[in-house]
This record gives sequence, C-alpha cells and structure tokens, in this order.
Amino acid sequence: MTGFSGAAITVNEMTNVSGFEVLRSKIYGNGGDGIRGLDDGAYRIEENEIYANGGDGIDLSEAGSGSVSGLIAGNYIGTNASGTGSGNGSHGIRLGRNSEGVVARNNRIWNNSGDGVRLTQDALKKNRITTDSTQPYYQAGLNAFRNNAGEPSNQPRP
Repeated sequence: MTGFSGAAITVNEMTNVSGFEVLRSKIYGNGGDGIRGLDDGAYRIEENEIYANGGDGIDLSEAGSGSVSGLIAGNYIGTNASGTGSGNGSHGIRLGRNSEGVVARNNRIWNNSGDGVRLTQDALKKNRITTDSTQPYYQAGLNAFRNNAGEPSNQPRP
C-alpha cells in the first residue's frame, strides 16, 4: 500500500467485529501514518514492512474511549526486510491513553525520525515491549511519558 496522501490504513470503527488484522503487507511511501488505529478493539499487526511513511509506522495512541489490545510482532518498522528501506517521519510504534494489553515483540524498528517506541499517558501500564531490535534514532529507542506534555516518566514528580 503506497502513495496515499494520509495514512495507508486507518481503522475508524470496529463495530460488530472482534478485531482488525494487517498481515504480511508492504506499507510504505504514504503521507501520514502507515497504520493508524482510531477505534477500540484488538489489533493484530504481524510480519509487515512499514517504512518511508510521513507519520508514525504504527499509531494506536488515539483510540476511542474503550481499550486497545493486540499483538505487534515480526514487523520491519522504519526499514524493509533487506534493511534498505527509509525510516518513518515520526515514531516507529506509538501507544497511548487506552492501550492495555498490547504486546510488541520481535520487531526490527530502525531509522525512524522519532522514538522507536513511544508510550504516552496510560500506555505505561499493562503493555509489554520485548525483544525488539532498535537502531539509532533522532530521539530514543524506547521513550515513556507520563503525559502528553512530554513529561518523562523517569523524572520525579513536582
């Protein structure tokens, strides 16, 4: 999926379905995010090449009022299988306020302009990030924030 001015895939509503899957796809060269989830539910994002997009590789930070869960595994994010793909314009993976029970594992997250994995707000709870390979970033490989104002979680509270 390539050439879209915005996100390649945007999930707006998962009414009457148990989840949403993106499997073994090439998602590159789009103006916005590679995959953008705007609704609650279970996401399964596996074995994809997600690179050279203008926004995040995968953004599940703006889901609705319920919860977001799922598996993000075995993906190339900010590169392709041969290691030659360009990074995404922002973060590799972004999880936000309603992310609970997301497992990100065995991903190769390279070359993104933002963080490899960015966790904001309540995403600091109940999510698991394991065995991901990261390469140098403009920001951090894994960056966790207490709030959307960018207050790092490793700083003492005032």
